[in-house]
Amino acid sequence: FKLTPSGAGYISREQPEVIKTTHAAFRPVDVKMGPDGALYIADWYNPIIQHGEVDFRDERRDHTHGRIWRVTVKDRELVERPQLVGAPVDDLLEALRAPEDFTRLHAKLQLKARGQDVVGQLAAWVDALDPSDPQYEHLRLEALWTYQALDVVEPKLLAALLRSEDERVRAAATRVLRAWRDRVPQATRLLAVQVDDERPQVRLEAVRALAEVPTANAAELAMRALDRPVDRFLEHALWLTARDLAPHWLKALRAGQLDCDGNVSHLTYLLQSAGSPAVVEPLMELLRSGQLPRDRQESVLVLIATLGDGEDLRTVFEMAIDDSAAPAARAELLAALVNAARMRKVRPAGELEMIEGLLDAEHEALRHSAIEAAGLWGLESLRERLIERAKAGPTGAAERRTALRALAAMGKASTPAVLKLCKADHPLEIRSLAIAAMAALDVQTAAAELISLVRQEPSVDPAPVIVAMLERKGGAAALAEALAGQELPTDAAKLAVRAVRSVAREEPALVAALSAAGGIDGGTRTLSHSEIASLVDDVDSSGDPVRGEAVFRRDASSCLKCHAIAGAGGRVGPDLVSIGASAQVDYLIESILQPGAKIKENYHALTVVADGRITSGVKVRETKDELVLRDVEDREVAIPQDAIELSKDGGSLMPVGLADTLTRAELVDLVRFLSELGKVGPYAASGTPVVRRWQVLFDSPQAQALFAAGAPDDVPRNAPGLNWGSAYSTVSGHLPLAELPAIEPRQAEAAWHVVRCECAAAKAGPVGLRIDGPVKKMWFDGEPLAADEDVTLDMPAGTHVVTLLVEHDPDTRLRVELFDVPGSPAQAQIVGGK
Repeated sequence: FKLTPSGAGYISREQPEVIKTTHAAFRPVDVKMGPDGALYIADWYNPIIQHGEVDFRDERRDHTHGRIWRVTVKDRELVERPQLVGAPVDDLLEALRAPEDFTRLHAKLQLKARGQDVVGQLAAWVDALDPSDPQYEHLRLEALWTYQALDVVEPKLLAALLRSEDERVRAAATRVLRAWRDRVPQATRLLAVQVDDERPQVRLEAVRALAEVPTANAAELAMRALDRPVDRFLEHALWLTARDLAPHWLKALRAGQLDCDGNVSHLTYLLQSAGSPAVVEPLMELLRSGQLPRDRQESVLVLIATLGDGEDLRTVFEMAIDDSAAPAARAELLAALVNAARMRKVRPAGELEMIEGLLDAEHEALRHSAIEAAGLWGLESLRERLIERAKAGPTGAAERRTALRALAAMGKASTPAVLKLCKADHPLEIRSLAIAAMAALDVQTAAAELISLVRQEPSVDPAPVIVAMLERKGGAAALAEALAGQELPTDAAKLAVRAVRSVAREEPALVAALSAAGGIDGGTRTLSHSEIASLVDDVDSSGDPVRGEAVFRRDASSCLKCHAIAGAGGRVGPDLVSIGASAQVDYLIESILQPGAKIKENYHALTVVADGRITSGVKVRETKDELVLRDVEDREVAIPQDAIELSKDGGSLMPVGLADTLTRAELVDLVRFLSELGKVGPYAASGTPVVRRWQVLFDSPQAQALFAAGAPDDVPRNAPGLNWGSAYSTVSGHLPLAELPAIEPRQAEAAWHVVRCECAAAKAGPVGLRIDGPVKKMWFDGEPLAADEDVTLDMPAGTHVVTLLVEHDPDTRLRVELFDVPGSPAQAQIVGGK
């Protein structure tokens, strides 16, 4: 990777491999520059690199061999190896001038070994340095590091380098000051100067150094970095420092001794960082005084909603219903209140029926949050309004689902209304949503209604209701019991079994009950050792990675739902970009057929029961207040710690039986594709910055209307009602148009695709996009541009959206690559993800 300074940190750009091979045992584990200037690579030399996934006694493990490779440039002389051991001190000091880091490092190590007897010669060497030497500042820094290695504080040299003209030297000296902070006079005062340095990397070093000074004053000094531009690196450093020093400045706050020199922005940042209820009252005082900076008001109110009591939340509520504020801001405040009710069981004090006006808000997110709030707050006067929304929400299924969830949150009193919506005199969509909501009220009734629905409507997909049932404590058992002696259409039973397996929990009794009711074989595919060996042979002899990639990309396979390739796809499971270069074929087969047998470290799931609801997912983070899991849908789910009834190992999130629908040939092809990923060849994802994650526009009446009106320019401006979904490029970086949904405007000869991607710029400037495909129009952040093969975008810092109008051709693929514009200061990258 090539590292380039970017604000207070760095950005990286992947470069072509220095060395690669088709040999299955090549396992580079470390790399060093040698004393001769060559690159040395430690090669573990082992065909198996998994840890616990492959048996430690597997006979293919090599316990004996290893290799070290020396990589040199052809026709270039190697560096003469320095003779440092036993060299005179003067020679060692002169070795600090060497351009090779190896030589400088080992010269310092030799000086350190001589002990403090060399300090006099070191001081004389520094005094003799020529200030006109281009390396003067670097050499003085090498001397400072030598003093540090000798554990000798040299404040005069340190003070000089803290004021160096070279920002890199100032940053490095600030880090040394951090190490010497207890032994340098007035170290805190020196750090206060560095916090105000014009260069962000110096400020970052000072902010983190202050984190180790255990006083409230250190926190106040660190906040001075906010007076200059703050990027994401410095923002993280400030947040860490504020959290590290919280015990000290919170104590001062309680004693009335913290005011950040009257700077409200600094004080507000500190208060927001703490995550402690102790900061709510000071924030409320700032809010009431009118001193709170306008650009921080919204985030402060969200924090108050997160930590405050009912009286505090009342203030947030009043801001949320204030129609003079921006709808998006009000929606965020109301969402924070909804979260407070769900996570902490706290609601705003006083009368809350005024929220009724927001049930008709034009802003969709504001309207949805109002519906949820009405249910969680148990506003009986709005029950009928919620019932009407459940029947006919303005935005369709999404709003009806929210309304039904709100009714369920109001408790058992909602059962008659929800049950009425489950009956056959309502549209199929409403019945399905109502039965899913009924699962939160009465699992036995929901189970009976689900069976009735499936028998009456064999074509209905029971998956959403099945998932809702399995999210409730006792839901699986209730459904299995209700199925006893029942008959279901075979296809419906198969869909139900697939849904059960998708929740990443073993429910053998329910699978057996569904299989018996539908007359299907509910067992999962298992293979003997001899059958796996035969399959391995077939993968090697007849597996086709091209066909296998197509199987992997199919929606029915659900692979990209959980796994990414080169950063594009789900994050529930590990990125598979190099799985073929690290995993044996038999391991791949067993992982597909029995995903719970071998689970990669850090991907073990937890199954948690809280408030009667069951959640399975991989742990993302945990605090004393909440546990956050990433579920099989790639959503982060926060669970209050005090609501957890049970937590146990949930095995793998990869559903059992995903391969049951594959033919043997399809399984062979899929495994062959996975076995090629990361190996030298066409399935090694290139380091070229190519778009791999897309969003594609689905056909809809709204999309048809825009094209019919000749207004496709409104599409990239996020016209309301448009439906976007994810799409992913192949390993080669191409997006097959044949896989994408097309929009076919009436009375039009051509069909079209609308796709968009994201680019993020750490530093502004011209950025190039190279486009290969039948693109007819393009937009950058909603503004039209000429659709050429090579396009230069004047990209400001931040994240941006590129939208393309592509003519449908099932035999064509689209590829978009980012390239550097010569002389441009821009630092940009393609955004991946799900």
